[in-house]
Amino acid sequence: MKRAVLVFTVTFLLIGIQLIGENYFEGELNIKVQTPFETIYINNGIIVTEQNWFNGLSEEYQIDELEQIIQSDNPPHNQWFHLEFPENFEVNDVKNDFEYRAEVLIAEPSFVYQMHVAPDDELYSYQWALTNIQAEDAWDIETGSEEIIVGVIDTGIDMGDPDMVPPFVDGPHIDLNDNILKDVNGNVLGQNFIFPQNPDKPFDENGHGTHVSGIIAAVTNNIIGVAGLAGGWNQSGGVKIMPVKIFPRDGGAQNHIVAQAINWAANNGSDIINMSLGSFDYSQLVYDEIQYAD
Repeated sequence: MKRAVLVFTVTFLLIGIQLIGENYFEGELNIKVQTPFETIYINNGIIVTEQNWFNGLSEEYQIDELEQIIQSDNPPHNQWFHLEFPENFEVNDVKNDFEYRAEVLIAEPSFVYQMHVAPDDELYSYQWALTNIQAEDAWDIETGSEEIIVGVIDTGIDMGDPDMVPPFVDGPHIDLNDNILKDVNGNVLGQNFIFPQNPDKPFDENGHGTHVSGIIAAVTNNIIGVAGLAGGWNQSGGVKIMPVKIFPRDGGAQNHIVAQAINWAANNGSDIINMSLGSFDYSQLVYDEIQYAD
């Protein structure tokens, strides 16, 4: 059941950051249709549905993938579909042909979202920002609450070493371990949209998501590492991080993956969603899910 959610840092999605290369993925498109598809199958390598208008375009552009982005029976979630076609077709040509059809409400490219990059300067971790925002005064009032779940949509979180046998047996970093959301058996509660074979293991290959989670919820006043803004005091009382992995080790994330992650986090208990990422391009698909989460 969806809870009321505060979506934090999402402004970056709308104002954008510097990107490298193209702003969208070739061979992909997201469409919002008047009537959701009920039947989807492949015939001779081409997608066929019960809607003839789509089948003509599918044949013309050799569409070989079509999937509902958000698994739901309710609009607008059930109206959004992700499709793929050979990269020799220009994305904007395909987009324009779909937009021309009355059955299509919106067609947009699969925009690239990039994580915000933290500098690697030696003294960056000295956290002067906490003083600037008067964190010590705030800690006199509140140091964090275990009842608050923060969904961090990013590169995942440090779960230990994935190359050990068994993997992750060494566990998360000690400064974050107590503030990662887990079940009664100690398993991390999160989602991995990059590796479908490990959907419930959002391990961090990059470090960005762990860095962001540490800013939010590293335990404070424990003589270890950094001080999290809402990590609790002396090993207790911090907010709980629910890691949602949408980025691989390097590279960007498609906007339909960002939308899926927002929907999943909202439906799985997040009170706050943090996204330290951005794009130059406005996505109605992502906006719809932000509105839903909010």
